[in-house]
This record gives sequence, structure tokens and C-alpha cells, in this order.
Amino acid sequence: MLTRRNFTRLSFVGLGVGLANCSANTHLTALNTGQSKENIDLSIWWEQGFLPEENEQVVQVVKRWEQQSGLTVDLKFLPVALMNQQLNQLLEEGDTAHLPDIVYSIGIDASLAPKLSWRDQLLDLSDVVLGAQGRYTPVALSQVFYRNQVLGERSYYALPLWQAEDYIHYWRPLIETLGYGPEDVPMGWEPFWQFWQSAHTQLRSREYPDIYGVGLCMSAIGFDTYTSFLMFLDAYNVEVINNEGEFLLAAPENRQRMVTAL
Repeated sequence: MLTRRNFTRLSFVGLGVGLANCSANTHLTALNTGQSKENIDLSIWWEQGFLPEENEQVVQVVKRWEQQSGLTVDLKFLPVALMNQQLNQLLEEGDTAHLPDIVYSIGIDASLAPKLSWRDQLLDLSDVVLGAQGRYTPVALSQVFYRNQVLGERSYYALPLWQAEDYIHYWRPLIETLGYGPEDVPMGWEPFWQFWQSAHTQLRSREYPDIYGVGLCMSAIGFDTYTSFLMFLDAYNVEVINNEGEFLLAAPENRQRMVTAL
């Protein structure tokens, strides 16, 4: 796991490598590369945080880097949807002059970055990633080891800055009213959901008529919907695509597992 202090140090490394390469080519980095604007040494698009304090911490990191490096940074905070829209528009128009040098976004990592690496439009960040390899979990590294179809190989085309886990939470006081405790919650996938269906029925028959036993995120834009869906795919061993980029859902066993997960 990266501590906040290590996160800051790693951010400095990522910014430095992006700048060293952006004058030599017009690739994006995921973190991203293009031509800097006049009087700007480095352009950064950062996913807008939910809290002002999140954005302020990034601002302070960038300011310290400017002071240490003597370089000027153009930092913009953008909502995920707007960032995605503007990046796609610039790429479709071939407008590399207005592309940022560095992009940080959860949504971009999950959607746009793999497509750009496939098209050979991302900068290879192997030197940065491998230099800090000991700080990463194997899972974190595997998530940015994208395939470049033009070069016919895989490499590290993004820089992981944090890692999260999917989880399911519940209200302990509610199940305690039924005489249950944490030790009564089954760990098996099917029994786990059946337990909450039973608790749901029992609670609604008492003083909680408006309680629902299961609530899952359902949103066209929410990132939680995407990650929750992946959790169900993992639970049912659904294989969508292999390491060679081959689509696997046409296989009857995979198709059925996908149907079950849905």
C-alpha cells in the first residue's frame, strides 16, 4: 500500500517523466502527453474530487513541485464525464496541441486508457512503474499492463496511484434486533444473499415495513455500478476477454455464467 507521503513522492516522479517525454513525441500518457501551451511547461487534467479538501491537496502538491522544479503547471479539475468527453473530442479531431500532458482519472483508467494503449497513443511508463515496483501489489500492476496492438506487445501505459477493494456493508444494529451477530453472516456467495433475504422478511414483519434487505447501486454514470458489476462477474467466474484480446462470451459456459451474474 502507498502511504500519503509515498503518494506525493510518486506523483513527483510521474510528473517529471511525463515532461521529459512530451517534447519528443505526441503520445498521450495515462497519465498523457501532448504539446504544452505557450508559457506553460506542463498541462494536467485531474479528476474533480468530491470534497474541496481533496482538490486543495493536489493543488499544494503541484505548487511544491513548481517551486522545486522551476517549471509552470496548468492544473485543471474536471468532472469525469466532461474530461472523458473533451479527451475523446480532441482525439477524434486530431488536436494534439490541446491535449494535456498528464491525466488522472478513475473513469479514464477503466475505459479510455486501454483503448488508447491498444492504438499506440499512450506513452510507455515502464521506467517509472518498474522503478517503484516494490511498492505495488501484483493486482495493481496487472491493471495497467495494457496491450499495444500496433507494436504487438504489452507494457505499462499508466501509473497506479492507489488501490481500492470492493466491499459490501450492512447495519449491525438491525440484524442484532433479530438476534444475529457478525458471526451469523454466511461467507458463501449464495448463502450470503439468502441470509439478507431472510433478514429482510423478518424485519419487514416487525417495526421496519420500509426496510429492504438488499440495495445495489444502479446508475448510468456512477462508478460504483461498474465495480459492483465486476464483483458479481468475479463471483460467477465470468470470463469476458483473455490476455490476447479474444472475446470469450460466445462460449456457452461463459455466456451462461454471465446470465446468472446479471
